[in-house]
Amino acid sequence: MRQSASAVDFAPASDTGPGGSVEVFGAEAQAKARAEFIQAAGSKISVLAEYDYVKGGVVVRVQAADPGRDQGVRDRAH
Repeated sequence: MRQSASAVDFAPASDTGPGGSVEVFGAEAQAKARAEFIQAAGSKISVLAEYDYVKGGVVVRVQAADPGRDQGVRDRAH
């Protein structure tokens, strides 16, 4: 279902909390190349790790859990 932009609450540009994004490309090959680039960066720098899904020319990006924040929770639990 399509939503009007005026009906959607957007996070401020300065928001760095967990979430995701959608990127749209003109061709599936471009979307796959973008997802591969993101995955390569995430494999080298853990804070960039995320889950990426490609369907046609669309890349859906979902941020992985914040390792630093998760570690703090584990430390307090023990």
